[in-house]
Amino acid sequence: MRSTRLLCRALFAFCALIALYGCHSASSALNAAGGGTKRTVKPEDYGAVGNGITDDTLALARTAQSNQDIVFTTGKVYLVSGRISLLPGQKLNGNHATLKRAAQPASITTSVSITSGSTTQITTDTTPIGYSVGNSLVFSQGGQAHLNGQTNLSTSMSKIVSIQGSVITLDSPINQSFTGATDIHVSYSTLELKSGSSVADLILDGNSANWSWARWECAHEIAVNGNQCAIQNCQLLNAPGEGVLMQGTGNVVRDTTVANPKGNGVHIANSAHTVIDNVTVLNSNQITAIGSQSGCIAGSLNVDDTSIANCSLTSGITGIGGFDSPTSSNNTFTANSIYNCGTGIQATLGAANNIVSANRIYNAGSRNTGIVISADANGGFQVLNNVCINCGIQIRSATNGSSSAHSGVQCISNHIENADLLIGGINRSTVNQNTILAGNLRVFQACDNLDVSNNSVDNTGDATRNCLQIDANNITNLSLTQNTLTGGLAGVSFGSAGQANFNIVGNKMTAQRSFGIQGLTNTGFLSGAIT
Repeated sequence: MRSTRLLCRALFAFCALIALYGCHSASSALNAAGGGTKRTVKPEDYGAVGNGITDDTLALARTAQSNQDIVFTTGKVYLVSGRISLLPGQKLNGNHATLKRAAQPASITTSVSITSGSTTQITTDTTPIGYSVGNSLVFSQGGQAHLNGQTNLSTSMSKIVSIQGSVITLDSPINQSFTGATDIHVSYSTLELKSGSSVADLILDGNSANWSWARWECAHEIAVNGNQCAIQNCQLLNAPGEGVLMQGTGNVVRDTTVANPKGNGVHIANSAHTVIDNVTVLNSNQITAIGSQSGCIAGSLNVDDTSIANCSLTSGITGIGGFDSPTSSNNTFTANSIYNCGTGIQATLGAANNIVSANRIYNAGSRNTGIVISADANGGFQVLNNVCINCGIQIRSATNGSSSAHSGVQCISNHIENADLLIGGINRSTVNQNTILAGNLRVFQACDNLDVSNNSVDNTGDATRNCLQIDANNITNLSLTQNTLTGGLAGVSFGSAGQANFNIVGNKMTAQRSFGIQGLTNTGFLSGAIT
């Protein structure tokens, strides 16, 4: 009798698990409850259709909640209208299927006051047409381009759990207070990764043609909110906001394409030890009202020890940009190819100890925006072996000062064509072995203890441009040695007061229209060849 009762209890528990997890197999139901060995499941086991028409949000949510690794069915299109969150450690094999955003319903309003951290139920001013259980909502007041998550934009993306007429109930409190008319928008991260989870071989269709409102804070195709997550061999297409938002430690994106995002392609924030490798980003930053528009690959606050390598980046505000604070340091940008961006690589406003090496940058927005570095907060930049075609390199101090804090820059063995190399406001730094064709090397801000040596500047056929131009005030302890300067108006031109303690030795100046050296008031430091 006792064994019969135990068997009945086990059968009752087994049936309860089947009821909880839908039509999934009995063995997987037991696994979801914590017993058995972890295995893979398919969304179809939980009622997904995958025809690109039926909304599969709830079925995919149940699939993720099984805590089993997930395999999509090749060729299927799973339509979603809310966030799908993987559990920690969970793996999703996209199997070349597509996860597609549903069309965004029209934004609506509420006139009921909202209290941050408390309000979970709202009454809308009109019937919420097109809104459904599983939708994630954000709330705002004011124009899209002027929103801020600390003042007039909620970013909690609370999910709808029920709709009764004009009354919407949410699964979590709204994280911003509002009084008066407040706009309500459906907005979400399509796929969320938590610590240890990963996604591979998945196509994400952001369906941006059918989205009229998005912000970078609350619209991503993939949002990484954890540590040791991985995105591999995915395609992210037509994102209405950002392609990927990465936050956490030790996260990786590899062999992935982000095409036509309205915001940044990949956005890294509050992160350490992130790896971005062999990622292609095309046509990013299309709508400025998305906010935080920084580039194909964008940094933000608190980004440390990031490696961005072997990427192909085309047509963004920058190729790599937004690394613009003292907390965004110790990063490496290497072997990337960057085309037709406003700026190729940008790190400013206190970022320090970054390495920019072996990148190829083509056709940035101006002669001086291939690589733009502000070497503040102890500098420490290395700009090495880069090739810049129709765009140059600018290394400067944002404070335009000669403080000893702005120091330790190495600009070595770069190749520049049809553009310039600009240096200013840095100290105890080296500018060596660079090659410039059809451009000039210019020191344009105060510097101290600057070594400019073994560079080659060739302006053959251009009788209007100086090869090396020293035209800022308060340049001291400057060493110009063993440079080869060909053609142009002058080899070296000095043009400002307050310049002192120059060492000009062993330079070769050939075929200048006017002077090998002009404007130098202290000739006591002059030697070398002028032909």
